This record gives sequence, structure tokens and C-alpha cells, in this order.
Amino acid sequence: MRNRIIAGLSVALLAVLSWGIYGYHWTQEYRLAQENQSLRSINDLAAHLDGMETSLVKSQVASGNGQRILYLSQLAMQSTAAGTDYAQLPAEATSLSYVGQFVNQVGDISSQFAYKLAGGTNLTPEEEALLTEVHNRLLSVNQTVQSLLIRVHTEELAWLKPKMTLGQRLFGGQVALADADDGKEGNATTVRSGLEQLDASLQKLPPLSYEGEYAIHEVSEALGLRSEAVISSEQAAVKARTLLNQLGIDSANLEYAGESQGDIPCFIFRQDTVYLEMTKRGGKVRFFQDTRQRDVRTWSVSNATMKAISTLTALGWPSMAVTATTDNGSSIRVECVNESQGIRYYPDKVVVEVGLDRGQIVGLNATPYWAYHHERNVEEIKLFVAEARARLRSDFKISESRLTLIAKPGNQEALCYEFRGRYGVEEYLIYLNATDGREEMIKRVILTPRGEFLQ
Repeated sequence: MRNRIIAGLSVALLAVLSWGIYGYHWTQEYRLAQENQSLRSINDLAAHLDGMETSLVKSQVASGNGQRILYLSQLAMQSTAAGTDYAQLPAEATSLSYVGQFVNQVGDISSQFAYKLAGGTNLTPEEEALLTEVHNRLLSVNQTVQSLLIRVHTEELAWLKPKMTLGQRLFGGQVALADADDGKEGNATTVRSGLEQLDASLQKLPPLSYEGEYAIHEVSEALGLRSEAVISSEQAAVKARTLLNQLGIDSANLEYAGESQGDIPCFIFRQDTVYLEMTKRGGKVRFFQDTRQRDVRTWSVSNATMKAISTLTALGWPSMAVTATTDNGSSIRVECVNESQGIRYYPDKVVVEVGLDRGQIVGLNATPYWAYHHERNVEEIKLFVAEARARLRSDFKISESRLTLIAKPGNQEALCYEFRGRYGVEEYLIYLNATDGREEMIKRVILTPRGEFLQ
């Protein structure tokens, strides 16, 4: 009898050890995949930051406006690319608001100045001084990220913390370093802590003084939340659990993890692979990400897009129109904007990510919507669509047209006719002011296997 008990316990112990080893290897594989994705993003971000700094300094050295326009335009495009790289970083990093805000502001300022120079007007001494200030900050940001990247390749600097050994994993050992230095000044022991130190250093600097699309983030409250009451963290937790349940996620282990100090003040919640930010005003979801491992792809892009729209409707956004989709392989990114009375309001944007294994929402970013959404008194339309169409080139072949509201420099907005069509072999979006027919903006449509991109 005793031998049977010993044999049974031995089998049980062997099963537990086997399961522990299997779980350890599975976790390590998942962690490695996440780490590789994070490092790819930081590599791309470093490359684009380096290009931004080079283009900016060239624009300052150039004596002719033609060359300055060229380099400032390159800077604007590189800023957009850097912003895309930044958005691919893990949720903990994307909450570092000052880094992302600065990258967006650099692109905003360079676009404005290139547009002004193209119109035949030189920059003022104040604007030249602003470019110098931007370059000084960009140089510091670039040097910090490049140093982190060098340490990644020479010291094998990890994204979050040193890897546990199998013995530590099985027998409860802990890595003391972890992320204890996150946000503190000094020699960072992880990539994440290095970015947090960079974010903190930017936060200490005075705001860049200019009028532009992203300057709105310097105001004390977002336009879409001005009428909402401030709530407590306990109230936000209730709303967070309700949201996760609506997304099909069990919220039993949801934990409060502090507050974000970004453009839109939020309460932060975490649970396993879930990261969630709920606004202090109103308890609205600002950012959600589930970094769980994706399984075999079974959903089509069209079904996933419909899932994104139906989810937004259930969450309180009933009139959203899809403007772009990006196929990321294991998931699809769906960009949606507010549409009301036949007008698309492009500043009011929500981005949803749908996992193509289960059709489950794995990401949501409503920052632009809450930052810009407000009741607007749309100007009276003084041009009929036929009159606006007549102002285009005769050889521009129109395929679609609609009314839209677009953002302009200086926190301005303009009601426009959006014309999509072909000139030669390429597609473009042309925006003509619906009041006076002025050409406000042109976007080139880039077609790729992953989706459409605007340039």
C-alpha cells in the first residue's frame, strides 16, 4: 500500500514538473515573440528619429527656400513614420505621452513651415527660434534612443527585465532588478525604464509655443470631455470591468495600477495581458490593449471590420464610418471617424484592433476622439459639389466625393469636399473648401498588401 502511495505521488510530482516545464517554455516563447516585436519597433523608431534630426538640421543650414521646403517636407513624413513606430510599442510604453506628443508636434510644425515657405512667405525670427528649440529637443531624444539601441545590441538590454532561469521559475526565485528603476534618473537597466526617463525629462520642459493641430494637447482638458464630471478610481474600476465584460474578457483579476499624467488624465488598470486607461472625466475608455498570444487566423478582414463597427456601436459610438484598414497578419487595425448628417468628421477618430483568430477586440485607441470631439456649427455650404468639381484638373478622374471636416494648422477646422480619384496611374484625395473652393489639402493614396496608406 505504501509503495502504491509513493508511486502515485511520484507520478503526480512528475506530472506537475512536466506541466511546469511546458508552461515555462510556452511562456518563454511568447515572451520572446513579444520582445522581438518590441525591439523591431524601437529599431524602426530609432532609424526614423535619426532621419528626422538630419532633415531638421539640413533645413536650418539650407539658404534657399526650395531646399528648406524639401527637408521640412521630409521631416514631416519621417515624423509620421516615427509616430507609427511609437504606436507599435507595448501598451506600457505608449502611455509615455510626452514622447509621442513631441514626435507629433515636430511633424505638425514642419508641415506648417513648409506650407508657409511654399506660399512665398519667409519664416519670422520667432519661428526660426522655434525650429532651433525643436532641434535641440529632437537631438536629445534621438541621442537617448540611439544609446538605448546600442545597449540592446551590445549589452543585450531587455525590454522589461532580465529573464528568469528555469530554476527560478520552478522554485519561486525572483529577479530583484525587475523594473525598480523605471522613471528614475540614472543608467537604465531596461529599454522601458530608459524610455520612461526620457519621457520624464521631456515633461520637465516648457511646452512648445505654437499654434497647430497638436497644440490642442497643451490645454488642460480634452474637448470631448469638458462636460463630464470627474470620477473616483473606484467608479472608474466599475466602468473598466463593465467594458471588459462587453469585450468578452473576464475582469475578475482587474487591478488598479495608478494614474497617467498625459494629455487626457486617466486611471490605469492591468490584468494579465490587458492594459486599460479610463478617463478621470466621465470614465470613458481612452486606451485598451490585450497583448495575448494570437492563435491560427480564422476570421476574414470583412467580418473583423464589421465586428469593429458593431463593437463601437455597443460602446456608445453609433455613427462611425470606416476610413482605413491595415492587415497586421494576426490582427486587423480599423480606423473609424464620426459621421453625422452626411459629413465625416476626420478629427474625431477611434482606432480598433481586432484579433483574426477569435474576432475579439484586442486594441482600442480613442485619444483623438476625446481630444477633438465637440458640437460644431458647420458653416453654410456656398458651393455645390458640381461647382467644386469644376475647379479640379480636367484630367483628374473622380471615383468618389463627399463632405468632410478636416483639421487645419492653428487648431482650425474646415468643411471640405473630399474628391477621390486618379491622376495618371496613382490615386489621390483632394480637399476643396466648401465655402470658397480653396484647395486645402492633397493626399496621395499608397496601395500595399497590408492596406491603404496616405502620404
